[in-house]
Order: sequence, then C-alpha cells, then structure tokens
Amino acid sequence: MGWQTIAWSGGQWDDRAVLRQLATQVWGSNADVNLHAGGAADFGQWPRPPAPAHQPEQFHANGTVSLRDAAHQHGRAVSELLWLTAQHKPGGYGPLEVPYINAGQWDTAMPAGMIFWA
Repeated sequence: MGWQTIAWSGGQWDDRAVLRQLATQVWGSNADVNLHAGGAADFGQWPRPPAPAHQPEQFHANGTVSLRDAAHQHGRAVSELLWLTAQHKPGGYGPLEVPYINAGQWDTAMPAGMIFWA
C-alpha cells in the first residue's frame, strides 16, 4: 500500500499508490487543507474497513472426513457448506452427494470424490 503526492508525481501516477494527493490548498488563516483521493477500499484509513468475505472454494472429499469436520476446518456451519454446494451445482447434486445428503448423517465420512464447497 502506498501514497503519492502531487509534487512528486509530475502527473505520472504509480499504480501502487492507493492514496493520492491531488491538490494542496490553504483555507483560512489556521488551516492547511490537502485534497486526497483513495483508489482502494482500504487505503490506511481509520476505522479499518471490514476484511473481505472469504471466497468459497471447491473441494473433493477423500473418504475420511465428515461434512461436520470439513465445516469446522473451514470455519463454517454444516448448513453453510450445504448451501454453498447447492449454489455451485446448478444441475443438482451428483450421485455421490445425493445419498450422503439425504441420509443427513453429518458425522459420517463423505464418500471419496464427493464434491463440496466451503
């Protein structure tokens, strides 16, 4: 994360600068005001912006981990993994997922090759 002043830029902005000083102005007798532009959601401000949401990823079960264990490992609830998996399988669950999900035994190991999202 970097910042750049107008005095040093010469009109050439470095792409790494997320905070740019666009102008310097003096307003009133006791205030020195600079105009800055932030080029990113996080440019070092306070309070800090919230961390970006975790992007779900696809996983293939190895036959030894339950859905509950997988949810715990990824900091999510079982219901979240089921929802994420459903969202990423628009054609429906496959032949490995259907029997496992229908059984609802989240402490039983998922079959090897079962796809889930977390």
